[in-house]
Amino acid sequence: MDSMTSWILGNTPGDFISPALLERIAGDSFKFMDRAIARENLILFKRAADESHAIFFLFFGTLLGAVRESNFIEHDYDTDVGMMEEGRPRLAEAAQLLIQAGFEFVRCKDRGRFLTFMRKGEFIDIYVAKKDRRFPRRQCWNMDGSLLPYDLLTEFVNLEFSGESFLVPRRYEELFVVMYGTDWRVPKKNCSAHVPFDIFHPYRSTLMLMRTYLPRKTLRRIKHFIKKS
Repeated sequence: MDSMTSWILGNTPGDFISPALLERIAGDSFKFMDRAIARENLILFKRAADESHAIFFLFFGTLLGAVRESNFIEHDYDTDVGMMEEGRPRLAEAAQLLIQAGFEFVRCKDRGRFLTFMRKGEFIDIYVAKKDRRFPRRQCWNMDGSLLPYDLLTEFVNLEFSGESFLVPRRYEELFVVMYGTDWRVPKKNCSAHVPFDIFHPYRSTLMLMRTYLPRKTLRRIKHFIKKS
């Protein structure tokens, strides 16, 4: 087993970042993406994934751009895709094809649950969905620290984007509300996806956390109590 495969499968502890990525970040860490190269990279990634039967889906800013603008977001920095834990062995196979296509394996965090490939100075970030549990009876997905309701990543549909068909979460609009707020249709620069708690919007974040992690029966009781008080 080569070192890249070991990183992807989570067999190697610690984090990894390549000199090539460090050089790229040192040069211009806040450069907006070249959308033409990003599109080319995503198509190459899809071909490698399809050939290896590695199932992935568009996620975060790439999904938002595909739905809202039918394009990559102009002021985004990279391409984001997601996959499930069980897809990692297939991803390790696809990674060999990506290297042949000119990609570099440049980053690995959290035992292979956050991975980055780079080609022509543009990144593809891969988020591996990890099942998590907040409060004893409520499951969720952990995507590199973003905690998302479990039922929003259990069904997928196809979406046409850049001349290809990609898997996306079926309930993507609900997902956007969780990650970006109810005004997700309004383009905003420097707006990252939802994190577990936003100190600048504590009331909204508390409601989001309650809706995401508390059992539905508990939520109904809280609503009933608020109405009576």
